[in-house]
Amino acid sequence: MKSLCNMKSALKLYQKLIRLPHSDMRVESRPRRLKTQSGFLQAVLKEMNVLDIPSRTEPLLPPINSLKASKILYHLDLVSPILKTQDCYAVLFSAGMETIDNQFPLEACLHIYTDGSKLEMNSVAGAGVYC
Repeated sequence: MKSLCNMKSALKLYQKLIRLPHSDMRVESRPRRLKTQSGFLQAVLKEMNVLDIPSRTEPLLPPINSLKASKILYHLDLVSPILKTQDCYAVLFSAGMETIDNQFPLEACLHIYTDGSKLEMNSVAGAGVYC
């Protein structure tokens, strides 16, 4: 029973390994010179032949980079020119909110304020929007 569980685990591991993008385990096993015991690959391939498991694998879909899949819109400048050293937080806050409302209208974009800046007028944190 223990060897059956070990063989199932070995077959599962082999199937996972051969599906890795740059795996060299798909290459047929070469003869092992001067070695009396079978290695992992030889033992698994022998067991697959005994159980009549096909060795052809279906390729997995490549992972998709979400940043390349969608276009990210961003705007770095505020609507009005403001210097942080000369203006108070209330002016900075209102300019940031005005820029968000102008560049990313609420009808077209979902506004998410994850840092609490929408609630606190005197906060130092910035504001963001997700479309």
